[in-house]
Amino acid sequence: MLFSKSFGYALRGILYIAASQQEGRPVQVEDIARELEVPKFFLAKILKGLVKEGFLASLKGPRGGFRVPASSLNRPLIDLLAATDGLENFHACVLQQKACNPANPCPLHPHVREMQNCLRDMLTKTLMSSFLNDGPEVLLRSLGTDRTGIALLTSN
Repeated sequence: MLFSKSFGYALRGILYIAASQQEGRPVQVEDIARELEVPKFFLAKILKGLVKEGFLASLKGPRGGFRVPASSLNRPLIDLLAATDGLENFHACVLQQKACNPANPCPLHPHVREMQNCLRDMLTKTLMSSFLNDGPEVLLRSLGTDRTGIALLTSN
């Protein structure tokens, strides 16, 4: 199962905001897009959706931007996946057979089911706050940025 760009941008955005809001100011979408090297308008659409889903808070105006409520950091990754991509991939047949299920499995069903269960378990047990355990500097570097606002050369 591969994750969509929406999920990746959403997680990176939340983590970037969480690591950057230490300074107490909301983080603006322009800064996030520049630092993460992602399309600003696509990211803005994703972040607005995350506000509706309760993952982010937004403030309007010239000093506005996004914040991550502490409660959001205690949510598991599966909540974010449900909000961005839905959970249908956990039930879909990889061979695109409509009648694939435990009673009528496709040839890959038992193997894929095991992988799906492991992935669902990891996403359920991993909280967004766990990425902050090594501190904001380490997290920002892992997202491809540094604290001076210069993007580091990393492979995606």
